[in-house]
Amino acid sequence: MTGACLVTIPTAPSNCTAHLLDRRSPPTPISLVADGHADAVVVGRPAIANPDLVRRWREGLPVNETDAATFYADGAAGYTDYPAYQN
Repeated sequence: MTGACLVTIPTAPSNCTAHLLDRRSPPTPISLVADGHADAVVVGRPAIANPDLVRRWREGLPVNETDAATFYADGAAGYTDYPAYQN
């Protein structure tokens, strides 16, 4: 898991584990769930920058990069202006 910020949180009472990752792309988040290592994986920045993230991951399409200059800024820039993938 080099280069990732990984936080593992045991949850009670089911002893499930949630893995929180940032700046990762498939196959890591998908394989963590598929291999039974996590019940869910949180991907904040990729989800903000890609309104169609699930489609992009399923189809192996390129993802938009986030614009850090717009983080925590006023207005829609950087939150609702990222384009969906165009064929």
